[in-house]
Amino acid sequence: CWSQLTRLKRSMDVRRWLSQKLDEPWSAYRLSGSLTNDILDSIAAAVADLDGTTITRVLLALLHLKPVQVREFQVNIEALLHKCEATLPNDETYEWARFILRSMKGFSKSRRIDIEHNRPDIRNHVDNILLSTEQIEMRPWMVPAEAKFLDPSLLPPITNQRLKHFAIVAPFEFGSGSAPEPAPPVVIENRPDPAVMRVSPVKAPPALAPRLPPRVPPPTARSIEPFKRRMAIKTMGLEDAAQLQDRSKRPRPVEDGRRKEKLDLKKQEREEKEQKRIEERDLKRKKKEDDKEQKRLEKEFQKEQRNRFLTEQSQQREREMMDKAVREAAEAVVRQNAQTGLMTPAHLLAQMQTGLFAAPDASRLFPGVSEPVVDSSPFASMFVGANAVTPSDRKLIEDFLSGQSCGHPDAQNGVYQVIMSENYVQDADLENYMEVVVFEMNFQAGSWRKLKRRKKITQPT
Repeated sequence: CWSQLTRLKRSMDVRRWLSQKLDEPWSAYRLSGSLTNDILDSIAAAVADLDGTTITRVLLALLHLKPVQVREFQVNIEALLHKCEATLPNDETYEWARFILRSMKGFSKSRRIDIEHNRPDIRNHVDNILLSTEQIEMRPWMVPAEAKFLDPSLLPPITNQRLKHFAIVAPFEFGSGSAPEPAPPVVIENRPDPAVMRVSPVKAPPALAPRLPPRVPPPTARSIEPFKRRMAIKTMGLEDAAQLQDRSKRPRPVEDGRRKEKLDLKKQEREEKEQKRIEERDLKRKKKEDDKEQKRLEKEFQKEQRNRFLTEQSQQREREMMDKAVREAAEAVVRQNAQTGLMTPAHLLAQMQTGLFAAPDASRLFPGVSEPVVDSSPFASMFVGANAVTPSDRKLIEDFLSGQSCGHPDAQNGVYQVIMSENYVQDADLENYMEVVVFEMNFQAGSWRKLKRRKKITQPT
């Protein structure tokens, strides 16, 4: 059983590998480069599980092997051919595989295929194919456009009469039947004798030009290098020395009044430009300092505003926390007394709240509140912001919280809800909502709770 499973897995691996390699019709050449002795053994072991197309391409891949590879795989190739010959069924799908297998007998030794095993008259058939191929190759591949007119029988018939061009239609006739006058002969006068023309006259030699005295070049100006001027001035005469003197060392002419005025004017303009530049620089520096001071003041103002906002926010948060602590303490006391059947008298709770506000450090607990407003009801904190509760519903809530036995005809299963407040709110997305606070009482269990509900509205009233 284990050997059968191993054989099945090996055949599946070979089929998968061959399907990846032979997925195209021209892939036999690609498969030949991947063949080895181990792969040939695996293919021979899995021949029974391969289809006819795969076996045909595997046999064609053997034809692409190099001679060195054929000699190296000779034993494995013969084993594969024998296995295919013994395994291939007599079916139409394996017809090409059987044809190539019969042609590859002795391939491992001769490295050739023999088609005569399949068809005795193959020689004549191959000769006819080669002759047809040669005839096709001899034909011109590029035919000119006038090729259809090379055959005269294909030309259309000529309907009109042909005309002879450049032919004399009528002979030329001279006037009045007289012969043409001959042209007068050409007379050449004063024609020299040819013999004289052949002899070239002897010319006399040209006369010699008179000899002129040699031209003396004019004297050039004497040039002395600058570093030799001082020595030259000492050794030369006064006239030559005056020409070699450096002009830069000559005394300058006395400046006239016009030139002095120009210089004074230029100097004054330079001073004015410098003064203007200094003033512009001071103005820019002053403007820069003013902008810097303005920015500093703006930053200080923003910082002060931010600190004030944070202080107010923290104070508001402290007030809310204190109010929440008082409400939670009162609710805890009420719940505890309701459970034990006792209730704190109203005057004691009012006294407790008054004592909180009258503490010596009341300014610290409630900053910004000078004179507290104390409600005489012990449940005043329960009705903060209640804008929709009626006096009858408020009395019912107070009686319920004080521990008295009470009820309501509209209660369902001992539960009754009272709407305490209704407010219109708007969220960050500018959506309008109706926020409703409901006080729910359970007369049977003696418990209560506050519910907050939100309902989206399209047009606020």
